Amino acid sequence: MKKYLILITIMCLVLTGCGTYKLEDAVNDFTKSVESSKSYKLNGTMEISSGEEIFTYNIDAYFLKDDFYKVVLVNQTNNHEQVILKNKEGLYVVTPSLNKSFKFDSVWPENSSQAYLLQNLVTDIKNDNEKTFEKNEKGYVIKSKVNYPNNEELVYQKIYFDKDMNITGVEVYNNEDIIKIKVTFKNVNLKAKLKEDDFVFRRFKLIQKQKIIIKIQQKITKIILKTKITKMKLAQEQIVKIIIKLVKITIVIKQLVH
Repeated sequence: MKKYLILITIMCLVLTGCGTYKLEDAVNDFTKSVESSKSYKLNGTMEISSGEEIFTYNIDAYFLKDDFYKVVLVNQTNNHEQVILKNKEGLYVVTPSLNKSFKFDSVWPENSSQAYLLQNLVTDIKNDNEKTFEKNEKGYVIKSKVNYPNNEELVYQKIYFDKDMNITGVEVYNNEDIIKIKVTFKNVNLKAKLKEDDFVFRRFKLIQKQKIIIKIQQKITKIILKTKITKMKLAQEQIVKIIIKLVKITIVIKQLVH
């Protein structure tokens, strides 16, 4: 009888051990899902704390193997947009509202942690031999060190997953345990069918020009709707200026296409 009890106890322990989801399991599952993805796109929000101010951005990130990236950041307060584009030609930082772009020689994003890029999160986890893992009501949390050479105040991060190990968010902390960067993922598609054409700088510039045309057209429409017929003459000069700008942009677009 005692033998049976001992055997049952051992079986229970074995089964319990096998059913426990561990740090190694979580790391392997997350790493496999990211590294097996040929391309992904994700969107969400990012909050950056600077002093007493918090800046909130809408963020869209795109990745294609190997080494193609596009990150679009839009400030929720002033709608200011900035784009980071990396392809075979190099790294570009674009400010569409100013129609300005800059090219850099850089190993970004490999040179530092990035809370909104999945590969960087995997790298941070792998590089930290002291990483920790815990389970909560919503899923799992992996805590790891970070590498921000230009901001040594940032020391660690918490990466949040749901019960199916789908990533839901990241919090980056300073040495006083205060959240300085918070990323919340709304949608993550690890099977996005992106192509190299989606990361071509000329094509990207064309899309930005098209957006400008749409905004100008909307502006013309608003002016016409807000202006009564009796006051149309007062608005004609303003409309003409906008049309001239529209024509110039159209010419530039034609040059980009051909």
